Amino acid sequence: MNNVSNFCGEDLFQVIMGMDRVVIDSCAEWKQRSLREPERAFILGRTIDNEADNLEGVFFNKEIKGGRRNVFLLNATPFNGLAVISIDRLDTHFKAIFRGTLPRLGEMSPTERTKWNDPAKRRHLRDSVAQTVATLSSEILRARIKATVPQAFKNFVVSCNIAEWAYSLLIQETSHRDKTELTKFNNNHERLFGDTQLIQEALLLKASILSDNIHVQRMASYCGIKCEKAEKGNR
Repeated sequence: MNNVSNFCGEDLFQVIMGMDRVVIDSCAEWKQRSLREPERAFILGRTIDNEADNLEGVFFNKEIKGGRRNVFLLNATPFNGLAVISIDRLDTHFKAIFRGTLPRLGEMSPTERTKWNDPAKRRHLRDSVAQTVATLSSEILRARIKATVPQAFKNFVVSCNIAEWAYSLLIQETSHRDKTELTKFNNNHERLFGDTQLIQEALLLKASILSDNIHVQRMASYCGIKCEKAEKGNR
């Protein structure tokens, strides 16, 4: 993660590292808050990419008015078996990348949606979680998470592993009473791992999380991540 630059040659990773950082859940209001906290880096990650029906409205509506210098978009693209991390600032340079309006999720073809959020990859991860739930006790998972969290900063693979363990622990502890999450898990729902991605990105960047979601809050507590209360309002 040492060579992340935008079109202006700015090392955005170092910019973010010099700021207090918070990763945003898809249901959290951040547009007004980012104005009130200009010295803070607001990170829009893969959860918003995968869950927001209208990304054009999320990124470019009238509330944004040319972008925000303290709002950044984080993504991970597979390349030669590795994850390439990309960081963009939500500014006019980012808007210029796109030709026309971004399509809504409902306007994408099944093939496009598969590329956007691959069900086969979700199924592979779900099966891995199921194996972990079946073979490791909650005590072992808690100990493994606690021991490994210090290694997660700037390490994509380690942060992914911890986030997977955290979700496995969540399933162990709540599936007997949380039938909604269990149904999502069994059906390989397209939003199954949105909360897990928030945890992974917070670990990777040593950031807090802005979310009112009880699953996010619980997994964050496993990992020692600060989870802040989200305000109501337009996202």
